[in-house]
Amino acid sequence: MIRINNTQYYHFLQQADVLRQSGSFCDAIISVQSQTFRAHRLVLACASRALAQHLAKGNADSPAHCTLEYFSPHTFQQVLDFTYTQALEVPVKDLQQLLRAAQVLEMQLLEDQCLKQLDSLKAREKDKNGEAVDLTESFSLNDIELSDIRRKGSLRMVFQISFFMQKKEPNSFKSFTT
Repeated sequence: MIRINNTQYYHFLQQADVLRQSGSFCDAIISVQSQTFRAHRLVLACASRALAQHLAKGNADSPAHCTLEYFSPHTFQQVLDFTYTQALEVPVKDLQQLLRAAQVLEMQLLEDQCLKQLDSLKAREKDKNGEAVDLTESFSLNDIELSDIRRKGSLRMVFQISFFMQKKEPNSFKSFTT
């Protein structure tokens, strides 16, 4: 799992997420394939330039409707979770799709954090024969990666930064493997 953090306005987002989950004050309806997501125009517009442009076209007195066709409902749920929460944990295999969604939706903060995680994954692992395996070529596990994971027990890439620690220690940005 990759942990990606949204350090902006934690308390505001926390309350907005509670409202979103209860359906309160939701004025945006986003359709992704066969799934519908309710959210707040203001929050979406602040997080995404592309959604801001689309949602601004609607009537302010009625819910804005938007249909997205470029990614899965699963990926859009991750985008919403990132937008409304302080942190998001995603499987390594989802990182490419999340990056693509961030680029399509013009979500610079999410895109930057996905790119940082992908850069950290570019580190080469050596297999038992001394051959290097580039983990970014594919997020589906090959035999070498699988044997390495079995040998280590588990692979968990974590990107962790808390709003508190960032304020207290600006150089506390850490990326590590357990």
